[in-house]
Amino acid sequence: MQAHDSALSSSNLDLNQCPGRQGCDVFSMPPFIFKCPATGLNVQEWVDDDDDPSDNEFQGLVCPACTRLHFLNRKTGKLLGEKEE
Repeated sequence: MQAHDSALSSSNLDLNQCPGRQGCDVFSMPPFIFKCPATGLNVQEWVDDDDDPSDNEFQGLVCPACTRLHFLNRKTGKLLGEKEE
């Protein structure tokens, strides 16, 4: 185990993989919870942070519940084609 530790300490790994002065801040991306139309499960996904997304702007997401592509409105949190309640 000692040889492995010395190999890691002498390697040239870039420990700061996040560009910019803010670094990697996952809390800057708000989570959305939506119901997968294929499975009916509630799914939480992270989407890009945008100050003012438009009403007609959707982001494609690969659903972890069904592995299909869904389109999420970042302003309303509704899926494309989802009926208004």
